[in-house]
Amino acid sequence: MNIKKLIIYSTIILNLFSCNKKSPVILEDNKQIIKNREISIPVFTLEEKAYINKLKEKGYLSVVSHLMVGSFEEKFNGTFSGFQYDLTKEFADFLDIDFKIQTVLFSELFSKDGAIPDRIKTDPAYTYDPDIFNKADLNVSFLTILPWRQQIMDMIPYLPAKEMFVSRADNPIRELTDLQGKIIGYGIGSSYEHTLLQINNRLNNSLTLKSFPFEENILKDISEGSIDGTVLDLQNLLISLQNYPNLVAELPASDIEHVAWGVKKGNKILAGIIQKFFKYTHEAGIMDGLFKKNYNVQLEKYYSLIEYDGVELYQLDLTPSEIKWLEKKRETGKIIIGTISAEDIYKVEDDGTINGFDYNLAKNFAQTLGLKLEVQLQEDITSFFSKDGVFDNRVVTDPTIIYTPDLLNKVDIYTAPFTILPWREKLLKTVPMMPMGQVLAGRVGEEIDDIIKLDGKKLAVIPGSYQETLITEIMKEKNFSVEFSYMETYDDPLNFVKDRKADYVIDGAVYVAKGMKNLDGIVVSPIKFDRLSVGWPVRRDNIELITILEKYFNKSLDNGIFGRLWKEANGVDFDYYLNLIKE
Repeated sequence: MNIKKLIIYSTIILNLFSCNKKSPVILEDNKQIIKNREISIPVFTLEEKAYINKLKEKGYLSVVSHLMVGSFEEKFNGTFSGFQYDLTKEFADFLDIDFKIQTVLFSELFSKDGAIPDRIKTDPAYTYDPDIFNKADLNVSFLTILPWRQQIMDMIPYLPAKEMFVSRADNPIRELTDLQGKIIGYGIGSSYEHTLLQINNRLNNSLTLKSFPFEENILKDISEGSIDGTVLDLQNLLISLQNYPNLVAELPASDIEHVAWGVKKGNKILAGIIQKFFKYTHEAGIMDGLFKKNYNVQLEKYYSLIEYDGVELYQLDLTPSEIKWLEKKRETGKIIIGTISAEDIYKVEDDGTINGFDYNLAKNFAQTLGLKLEVQLQEDITSFFSKDGVFDNRVVTDPTIIYTPDLLNKVDIYTAPFTILPWREKLLKTVPMMPMGQVLAGRVGEEIDDIIKLDGKKLAVIPGSYQETLITEIMKEKNFSVEFSYMETYDDPLNFVKDRKADYVIDGAVYVAKGMKNLDGIVVSPIKFDRLSVGWPVRRDNIELITILEKYFNKSLDNGIFGRLWKEANGVDFDYYLNLIKE
């Protein structure tokens, strides 16, 4: 990614943006139209209304930030400009109140008695109130959400971000190996320090890290050759690199992160008001307009540059309990998935990259939440339902056997398409993701037109799978018998049948359709099975994750992300698939 090209492009296309307000057109059901967008009118709770009234009695909203090019800049006449300033002004207008600004050094945003205690970055139980909240209601900065920061303030995210390495064009940083022996600068207390410490640890401390009290001095030192590089958020580079033509940014330093405003720890009322404000500004196009005004790039282009294509967090419209759950997860910085190696679920390619629809969707979900994805790969399907290391088949038929599978004490979600079955729902909660159509496939010339004609045949199944349960129930109902030929999870079902290890296999319609394109001698029998729902299982008592997943699935289907990832993984349009399995 060459940020120089973007700056040239954005300078050419720069248009003046006007923030003049227009009277909204009020609709029914708390909706309004602004600039051809239908949005929800924020509705405040009684507690939020009371809080806003207290601010108005005080006469102003007190905010604190640090000076940064393009974000919060102080002019010679004492006035301010920049994205954060404009966004703060919008928030004050949103509340119909004046605001007062205090600027401090970046490190002072997190200081206690004049310094950031070292303990905060090593002790997850340690907390304190930063000094700034003795004189300000709100910290309005580009604050990257980090676990230690969440220990000392409540953080309300509003934009995704990605950190980039900055270096001189004649001494570029294009690969991590280019960092060996280099001097890299960072601002004291910044998220860049956190990123660089992690990278330096991976590189066996081969970097020399140098701290700076003022971030604006770092780029000057790189340009003049005093140090070799630094790390900055991409949105800052859109402005900063214009002043330093000999600097480039070509290597990402982080995955997708989220930036936020901060309030005093425990001030959930103000945090809730800000969350509604951010949702409003996104839906009304205000956030996009302010970003374009200050960084010369629309949000859509910015998202493309940082390779962000997830559901935006504000679109999930999280409840207070869901926000609390997410804050807790962000203290760990990750979400853990349990999955299994299979072509369309999780597959490591020869070059080390990972593909698979469920893996890519899980990665997208984690990106939306601003969390890193950790994978725990399982060897077989029974491990997802085992207790004390053992899978007891009686759980399928005995309604009195109820427990939480061992694996759900270690991971948050099972990201594989598990069929929703009564016996499984005793043990966990499967969040529905999509319908699944099943077909019976066998060798050409051996098609059957009645399920009873499976009598005496070999059927390929994975132990504990839905297909094994389905045929077991049908055999009891229709009084016939098949011989199960058990496969490993890595076996290809259609090749298993072609190689005569079994006579037939029941599998998903899309998988069979894909396999038949590349495999001669296999055909689908004209037997109909009921459509089923498949989804991702979680613990039954993890209510917040259940509802967040439900919202994410709905939004990803609405905005096309689900369908795009599906088509990339399966080579079949998702709408076509839905029509294919339509009953």
